[in-house]
Amino acid sequence: MAVSFRERPTSRSAESSPRRITLNYSLGGVGDDAYA
Repeated sequence: MAVSFRERPTSRSAESSPRRITLNYSLGGVGDDAYA
């Protein structure tokens, strides 16, 4: 959760999004909501 929020303000985070989303899904799929 905190990981996605840290890279959220960065536009380049889109490139690392695939890896971040995978980590978020492991935590509980929170990444989908954060990026959506």
